[in-house]
Amino acid sequence: MTAVYAKYNDSRKPEYRLVTTVEEGGGLFSLKRAATDAAAGFLDSLFEKHRLLVAAGFPLEPLEPGAHAGGVRFDYLEGGSLDGRAFAAVRAGDAGSLREVFREYGELVGRVPMAAGDAGGGFEEFLGDGFSGATAGMGLLAVGCLDLILENIYEDGGGFRLIDYEWTFSFPLPRDLVLARTVMNTYYKYRAYGINRLLPAAELFGLLGVDGTGTEGLMRLEWGFQRAVNKQVQPFDGFRDLYEKVLFEPYEGGAPLAELRAAFDEQAGRLARAEEELGHARRMLADRDAEIGSMRASKFWKMRELYLSVRGLPSRLRR
Repeated sequence: MTAVYAKYNDSRKPEYRLVTTVEEGGGLFSLKRAATDAAAGFLDSLFEKHRLLVAAGFPLEPLEPGAHAGGVRFDYLEGGSLDGRAFAAVRAGDAGSLREVFREYGELVGRVPMAAGDAGGGFEEFLGDGFSGATAGMGLLAVGCLDLILENIYEDGGGFRLIDYEWTFSFPLPRDLVLARTVMNTYYKYRAYGINRLLPAAELFGLLGVDGTGTEGLMRLEWGFQRAVNKQVQPFDGFRDLYEKVLFEPYEGGAPLAELRAAFDEQAGRLARAEEELGHARRMLADRDAEIGSMRASKFWKMRELYLSVRGLPSRLRR
């Protein structure tokens, strides 16, 4: 087996630290291994998480895990992800296609069963101090899968499959948190492409049915999750300021990459046309040179040259 890709989660706490590789061995497959002894239980939990998702009638088929070489093996999907479609739309400056990706995503999340009553205590307990009552009044997904983001959703055989579900819980999660963290993840990755100009985040939250006035509370829940699983996180104020800028402020690092790419493509087109015109001129010149060469090789040209050379002789030598 040969590893062709590796992802390390060194920022995580030891009990959650895994290594994910894509390996070649009779075909491509992905393999997750525990990076620390403390993470062995977290790795083994993938089998139970798969069972939970299947038993709950999850609207996406989760990849089935299998024990392999001291790790957990998954099939490698060759199809495209929703994230890939979103990125293509952003690069093309196609707001309509980007909306369509998120519309499909929203419909998928909308098919996840909802929990009855106020059952958010499990998540609040996982987040730790300062989060008691933080999910009160929120609609809760009965299947608590935080990994339901665009990059983990692949189109396969006319349906959708979930390729990663490490962060699936046995308790419900706030629906709006799952939706908001997907928007946060996507807009963070593609901010330099001007995604929040193409499709303002406030409009997208409305499209997904997320209350835009509650985004700070959702950011706090996401920050609490990051605090629970990582060794170090910045204070909440810094986290909130970063994502408010990512979501709601125009990119300040110069022109968005999508605009730069469009300008580059325009210049490249002009250069291609100029090269084509230059090639045409060169071909005309070569044809003209060939005509002249052919003319100079003709009998007429040789007689002309002889006539001119004779005319150039002194008159006494022409007698």
